Amino acid sequence: CDPATKYPYRNCDGKPVCTNNPLLLTPKVPSVDVPICLEHIPKDGPPNEVSMLAEVGGASKIFDMDEVNNDIECAQSQWDCICGKQNEDCKCHIEMRWSKSAQDFDDAKKVLATAKMARGKYPDGSCCLICPEDNQIDPVTHKPVASYVLVNNTKEFTMIQNGLPRNAFVNKDIDFRAAQYNHTYNLCDVLAHEIGHLYGLDHYQACNPYNGSSSGIMDDKINADLPKQGLSNDDKCAFARLYCNSVDVKESDSLFSQIQVKAFPTPTNNNLNIEFTIDRNAVYLIFQVFNETGKLVYDNGYFYANQGLNRITEDFSFLTNGTYYFKIYSEQYVCSGRFVIAR
Repeated sequence: CDPATKYPYRNCDGKPVCTNNPLLLTPKVPSVDVPICLEHIPKDGPPNEVSMLAEVGGASKIFDMDEVNNDIECAQSQWDCICGKQNEDCKCHIEMRWSKSAQDFDDAKKVLATAKMARGKYPDGSCCLICPEDNQIDPVTHKPVASYVLVNNTKEFTMIQNGLPRNAFVNKDIDFRAAQYNHTYNLCDVLAHEIGHLYGLDHYQACNPYNGSSSGIMDDKINADLPKQGLSNDDKCAFARLYCNSVDVKESDSLFSQIQVKAFPTPTNNNLNIEFTIDRNAVYLIFQVFNETGKLVYDNGYFYANQGLNRITEDFSFLTNGTYYFKIYSEQYVCSGRFVIAR
């Protein structure tokens, strides 16, 4: 993760705020216990199977209602894995609902889905996502309050032509590229986008002048007519900065094991220890340090690391007080973290 890159998060008022350290915001951006799980409510959804007119061979199935739970698992598991939460029990069970009402969307012709985000307050004034487990009751309506995801199944969106839908959703594993009326959207990507909002991420385009500098599932428009895209590195970094410990941030390639990177002591006056684990021997890595503006202030060149636990100790007596970010590289990105110098 580039320490200078700022990502947009949703503050307590639902407005985007750009930062490269959301943990330092006051008040904090909305948060929720990880992981979130979607519970599919099929009412008002598409028919069990949706087909499109293919170039060869007549109608081609592009959507199967029975496959929706696989799309949900595809979407939520990507976020769970970033901070190593993939084996933990769900902390927040959010309903995934379908809607046939255009009034539920800002623009029923274009909006694929929307995250309806009910928020509560912590004693410190920061806010949190309300989950069904919180058992919150609206003081006016006296009805239960919780966040949910609403997916567009309105006639304004599907635009039936020649008896077939021009706009539709595609299950993650169905090959739809031979269809004539493409305009299809991978449901796994759509749900991953809305889950990102539930976790407190905003659209990358919301923060100028950063428009175009970040990309991924949290772009304000998901591309049509493409196979599953999945999370980009920007998506992962934006999430990690909010939900992974600021020192123990974990981003992994094939080298990096399940043990998180640890930097200590922090704050430090001079010497810093960094521990990390890799999965095989004969790996040459690069260790670099950046200041808060993203300027490279230290590069120790290549060093050799063995399989298992490794520790490097660096003397930063030449650096001034402040917050710094480090990266450890192999041929690909390995991991990163943050430390503070205070004397």
